[in-house]
Amino acid sequence: ESKGEELANSLLLKQLQNIEKTLETKAKEDTERQQKVMKCVEDNIATFTRTIHGTKRRGKVGEAILKQILSEPISSGLVVVDLSTDNGKVEFAWDLKNGKYLPIDSKLPELDEFYSQYEKTDNPDEQTKLKKEILKVLEKRLKEAGRYINNRNTIDKCIIAIPDSIFELFPDINRDSIKTGVFASGYTKVFLFACVLGETYVKGLSLGNIGVYKQTVQALK
Repeated sequence: ESKGEELANSLLLKQLQNIEKTLETKAKEDTERQQKVMKCVEDNIATFTRTIHGTKRRGKVGEAILKQILSEPISSGLVVVDLSTDNGKVEFAWDLKNGKYLPIDSKLPELDEFYSQYEKTDNPDEQTKLKKEILKVLEKRLKEAGRYINNRNTIDKCIIAIPDSIFELFPDINRDSIKTGVFASGYTKVFLFACVLGETYVKGLSLGNIGVYKQTVQALK
């Protein structure tokens, strides 16, 4: 090789090394960000426990408590209230800080009514009937919530927040969530669901590209 080619190759290698270093720094920053978010999750789980401690039944947490649980994320700007989408307003939404949001819908008063009846009866047949009615309403609302997905300002996933007691009745309610993009969550788990889904989305955007770039750099080197 000529000295000119050697110099050009040397400069190219140096540039590639600089690019790789930048990508590694970005990946480290993302890891640190994820650690901070997980710390936030741990703090909020502790808040959940304190908030609902002493209630008559931990499983039955009202919608007002959901707002209280999300009060810190709301005040910090992590969660917005009454987000307007292409298909109507959604009560809460996780702000992904890039113009996109993860919708969190929680207005299901008919579920509370059915569950109240379910709790009051000791008749197994009546309980089975009411459980079917609850599931019917829940599945309908999960399907309807699909309208909040992939709007101009929302991502391909959303959360339906329901009382913990109802969430516990149907342990396999999210069996199709990966496919549909609609996830049901008990009130006390909403923050955790939103955090994981939001971080997965953000990580997919950032680390997905980093992975491609790093592979390209390695191939060129």
